[in-house]
Amino acid sequence: MNPKAPLIVLGILLAGYIAYPYLAVHSLIDAVESGDPAKIEPKVDWPAVRQGFKDDLNGAMAGNQDKQNSGLALLGMALGAKLMGGAVDALVTPDGLAGIIREGRRDRAAAAAIGGSGGLPAPPAANADGERRHTHVVWAFFDGPASFTARVHGGAERESDPPVRLRFELEGGGWILTRVFLPLPNGS
Repeated sequence: MNPKAPLIVLGILLAGYIAYPYLAVHSLIDAVESGDPAKIEPKVDWPAVRQGFKDDLNGAMAGNQDKQNSGLALLGMALGAKLMGGAVDALVTPDGLAGIIREGRRDRAAAAAIGGSGGLPAPPAANADGERRHTHVVWAFFDGPASFTARVHGGAERESDPPVRLRFELEGGGWILTRVFLPLPNGS
């Protein structure tokens, strides 16, 4: 047996491990671009993504509540969290997620829900040459051995718009989307 064979096999396995999450990100983007919910569905841990949205929106509401420390504000926040939880459950679907990633609608509902502006004006879906713009990865890298984050610009967004962050985790031998971080008005 060749003494270099184990090193070659280890190198191939390491290269596959490093390339695999990048392939998962591009596979999700291709599914989003296709608009086919059946292709998006298995690439996402839906309960984790929904809970992440709820956590982000509740955190943003709590930040706004700190500015208005009154009993009425506390009651409004409690009611808002309940209503928002149901809205997140209803809106975070394959079609909704595709809209968040592809169409640049990511901040409009979130901003309205926490009392911010109505979101960014709708950017053009084509570049200056009239070519259709596509969703693309701005940045991607490992957060840990089983966690990977990508920053993505939707095809209908301006380059100056803040990207959506997508976190993938290694689950059951595959990289799956577990968190979407929206660029909310409070800077998160």
